[in-house]
Amino acid sequence: MGFESFKKIIPNKKMLKSIKSYLFDKKIWREKILPPLIVKVIISIFSLLIIIFGIIFGINRLTPPTSSIKVETRGSDSPAQAITRNSGPVSIYNIHAEKGAIVNISPVDYQDGVIKSKARGVKEYFEEGRAYLEKGKFQEAANVFMAALDLEPDHEKRGALNIQIGNCYYELRKYLKAAEYYGAALSEARKAGDRAGEAFALTNVGITYLHRPSSDGKAIGENVRHAVENCKAALEILKKDEYPVDYAGTQNNLGTAYMDLPSSTPEERTANIRRAIDCFNEALEIRKKDEYPVQYAMTQNNLGTAYSVLPSSTPEERSGNVEKAIDCFNEALEILNKDEYPVDYAGTQNNLGTAYMRLPSSTPEERSGNVEKAIDCFNEALEILNKDEYPVQYAMTQNNLGNAYGDLPSSTPKERTANIRRAIDCYNAAIEICKKDKYPVEYAMARNNLGTAYGDLPSSTPEERTANIRRAIDCFNEALEIRKKDEYPADYAMTVLNLGLALLNIGEQEKGLRCVKEAYEFRQFLPDQGKSIEEFLKVDKKKQL
Repeated sequence: MGFESFKKIIPNKKMLKSIKSYLFDKKIWREKILPPLIVKVIISIFSLLIIIFGIIFGINRLTPPTSSIKVETRGSDSPAQAITRNSGPVSIYNIHAEKGAIVNISPVDYQDGVIKSKARGVKEYFEEGRAYLEKGKFQEAANVFMAALDLEPDHEKRGALNIQIGNCYYELRKYLKAAEYYGAALSEARKAGDRAGEAFALTNVGITYLHRPSSDGKAIGENVRHAVENCKAALEILKKDEYPVDYAGTQNNLGTAYMDLPSSTPEERTANIRRAIDCFNEALEIRKKDEYPVQYAMTQNNLGTAYSVLPSSTPEERSGNVEKAIDCFNEALEILNKDEYPVDYAGTQNNLGTAYMRLPSSTPEERSGNVEKAIDCFNEALEILNKDEYPVQYAMTQNNLGNAYGDLPSSTPKERTANIRRAIDCYNAAIEICKKDKYPVEYAMARNNLGTAYGDLPSSTPEERTANIRRAIDCFNEALEIRKKDEYPADYAMTVLNLGLALLNIGEQEKGLRCVKEAYEFRQFLPDQGKSIEEFLKVDKKKQL
C-alpha cells in the first residue's frame, strides 16, 4: 500500500471501537502480544549482560603481550609475523650453532556483509567490535562479536562473525580457541553454501596448525601437513581471477607452511623450500609494490627467508641464494620502516642479520665485516623486540646475536673470550624465555648453541677447559632430550655430532666415537654428506694402528 492510499483511510466509529476492543482484550495480550515482547526483552537483557561482563573482564584481565601478528584485512596494509626455525650448517671441525628467522603469516579478515545484517542489533555490535579491533582491544572485540553472533540467524553472516571472533583470539595468541571459532565458521559457511567463506575458514584453520603446541616432532609434522592441506583446499576455491587478494594471501601462507614442513631427506627439504619460493613468487604477482605495499613487503621478507635457507650444492650457489635473500630483505625494509611498522621492521632486521651470517666469505676480513653487519641488525631489532612485549621474538633474536658473537673473528685470546662470554649471555637470555615445557624446539636449539659456546670458550688451565667442555656436554644432552632421532633427524645429527666432539675433547674416546659414528648414520642431513666425519674416522683408525 503506497503512502497516498494510506492517507485516504479515515477511521470511523466502528473501526475505533474494533481497535479499542483489540487493544484491551486480555486473551489477545496473553497469547499474541506478550510472548514475543517478553522474548525480545530477555534477548536485550542477555545481550546487555554480555557487553557488561565483557567490559568488566576486559578491564580486569591481565593485558596480553602485544601480538606481532596482525589481522590481515583483505586489501589492507596490516603486516604480520610469526616465528619459524632454521638450522645452520655443521662441520666436524667446529661445534656449530643454529639461527632463527621470523616470517610473516596472517589470517583472512572476512566480513561478508555483516554490516548490512537485518537482524536487530547486529550492525551496531559489529561496528563496535571493529572499533575495538582498530584500538587493539581484541578481547573486548571478541565479546561484542559474540553478542552479535547470538542475534544473527543467517548462516553466512554467522560464519563471518565466527571468523571475526577467531581473528581476535589469534591476535591474543590463543590459537586453539581461534581454531575453535574458525571451525564453527567453516561449518556455518558450508550450511549456507558460501564457498568464499568456506575457503577463508579453511585458510585460517590451516594457519592455526602452524602455531599449535606440540610436544614432539611427529605432532609438529602432522600439524604442518594439516596446514598445507587446508591452504591447498582453500586455493581450490579461491581462484586467482575471482579472489586475487585472498588468493595471494593464501599462497603466502602456504609458502610459510612448506618452509616449516619436516623433511626426511635433504632432497625433500630442498623440494619443500623450492615449493615455498614458488608460492611467494605467485603471491607477488598480485601483491605489487604500488598497490599492496605492506603485503608486498611481507612476502618479500618470506621469500628472502626461503632463499636464505635453500640448500646449495656449491659455495657459489650458496652465495647467490643468500645475496638474493639480502635483496629481498632490503626491498621489504624500504616499506617496513621503523616509525610506521616497528615490529615488522625489527623482524626483517633479524632476518637480514641471519642472511649476513650465512653469506660465504673469501677472507677473514670479509667474514668479520659480514658478522659485524649481522650484529648491527640484531641489535637494531632488539631495540624494538623487548623482553616484556615480544618475549619469543626477543629470545630468537638473542639466540641469533649469540651466534654472531660466537662467529666474530678475534685478533687476541682476550677478545675471543669476551665475544664468547657475550654469546653465552645471549643464549641464557633466550633460554630464560624459551622454557623446555612451553617451547621445546626453541629450548633445544638454544641449549645446543649454549653448548657450542662453552666448547669454544678459551681457558687458562686444563682444569678450566675440562669444566667448560663438561658444561657443553650437559647442554648437548639436555638438547637431545628433545631432539629424538625419529622426530628431528637433522637436529639430532647436529647435536649428537657436537656431543661426540665434546667427549673426544676430554679424552672419552669410546663414547665420543660412538656419537660421531651415530651422527654419520644421519650423514644425509649434514651439509658435506658426512665427508668430514669420514676423514676424521680415517685419521683415528691410522692412530689406532
